[in-house]
Amino acid sequence: MIVKDFNFIGEGYFIEDYEDISNALKEGYQLVTGKTPKKEGMMLIGDASKVVNFGRIPSIYFGVPLDSAHSNDERVFVQDIKKQCKVVLATIFYYFG
Repeated sequence: MIVKDFNFIGEGYFIEDYEDISNALKEGYQLVTGKTPKKEGMMLIGDASKVVNFGRIPSIYFGVPLDSAHSNDERVFVQDIKKQCKVVLATIFYYFG
């Protein structure tokens, strides 16, 4: 039995525009919003790098606006959550469809 240590912190990863997960998110976002999503990079600590680099599971960060994240006035609006849920469902459809 091989056991890997997944308790490391922050190994980066990069998603090419042509990768299936990237294309699926773009199509899902366009279906729901009628707009083309902005591609942005960010530095953070999260688990996506673990599933991408070690598990070889396609992963992408996508979510609600971060303008108040980790502040004393942190908030998320219900309409943003609803929109993101629709985009994620559409992304799953396009990825596996």
